[in-house]
Amino acid sequence: PIGSTLRVARHLVFVAAMVVASAVAMPAAAQEDEGQQDTYGRHDTFGRVSPYLWFSGIDGRATIDDTIVHIGSDQLETNFAIQFEYGKGRWRAVFEASRRNVANSAEKGVDPKSTGGHCCGPDKVAQLDGPYDLTITSAELMASVQVGPFWTNRGIEVQAGFRYTHHDLDLALTDPVLVGNFGSSWVEPVAGLRYYTAVGSKVWFTMRTNIGGFGLGPEFTWVLDGEVGYRVGGLDISLRYKYLETNYRNSSAGLEQYDWKLGQSQGWLLGVSHKW
Repeated sequence: PIGSTLRVARHLVFVAAMVVASAVAMPAAAQEDEGQQDTYGRHDTFGRVSPYLWFSGIDGRATIDDTIVHIGSDQLETNFAIQFEYGKGRWRAVFEASRRNVANSAEKGVDPKSTGGHCCGPDKVAQLDGPYDLTITSAELMASVQVGPFWTNRGIEVQAGFRYTHHDLDLALTDPVLVGNFGSSWVEPVAGLRYYTAVGSKVWFTMRTNIGGFGLGPEFTWVLDGEVGYRVGGLDISLRYKYLETNYRNSSAGLEQYDWKLGQSQGWLLGVSHKW
């Protein structure tokens, strides 16, 4: 509980910092000549490719055959993501794919449903000899349109699309014996907002949030994503923070069961973007 509270506090501080930075940047952005092509190329058809190194952590509870495996590590792993963006004027399409991995020793608890709600719930876990190795692969495609007055250097976009997610979990637990490859895949609808502002011709900010699932695929997902970039020559160098929370349950039983509860992927992304 304390760890969860601290994580939420960090996210709130992050949001507040991004809002303050954007508010400070707005007056400078408003003075920018609307005829100048900004970071997002509002006047012409444009494309952008952005590869990232993602220093991410993964936390959550995977349930297989009523056995809860607690996934979590304080160590940030080096993973990757890549984003493609293409658009013209108010409209754009954004595709992003990522891969995250965490491997560690495991903890196990008994699903309270299997004990009638008594004893040995997820707060009482036993250390096990046996590692886990979880890889999460995801891809999302979003359509985006700027709403309100049309600006070349700032604006708010409404986004909607779909996200595909695949979990691949290798376990080698000894008590109880749970050895093999487990996981699940799903596709979910996603809707959200993205805010951007440019500061002169060199610096830009974006902040994005969306929700998904709605019972179609996962029960619920939530994303918070902020990025600041700086143009150097023909490239943009950016620092980004992304938080993704997922609650998923499939309808299978036994070894085909795979539930992912209180699942969190979060961390810093270092990116380089090229626009044409």
